[in-house]
Amino acid sequence: MEIKLGYHAHTINFSFTLSNPFYVLKRYKNIWVRNWRVAKHTNFELELYKGYELLGFSLSLSAKRNHAGIFISVDLLGYTVSLDLHDTRYWDVDTKTWHTQNTTGE
Repeated sequence: MEIKLGYHAHTINFSFTLSNPFYVLKRYKNIWVRNWRVAKHTNFELELYKGYELLGFSLSLSAKRNHAGIFISVDLLGYTVSLDLHDTRYWDVDTKTWHTQNTTGE
């Protein structure tokens, strides 16, 4: 079992995971994914995939970084549903402005 709570560079993370110890491959298989543009610089993504977590929850809130936004995932019996509402732009830490193309080299 793993529980994490942290803050780093304009990001707040919380996660709880109970993994299947007998699932040795530790791979994910994407089952379904859809993306929608909900505003000029904002996308919403909904995804379902097969993994190895028996039970879990993850929440990430970020600002002033590349693709800042909200990420939520729920794990149950080896399946994960994730929701991601994020900015499509890139944050330039030097000029403290948004750019539509990555100029930071990341």
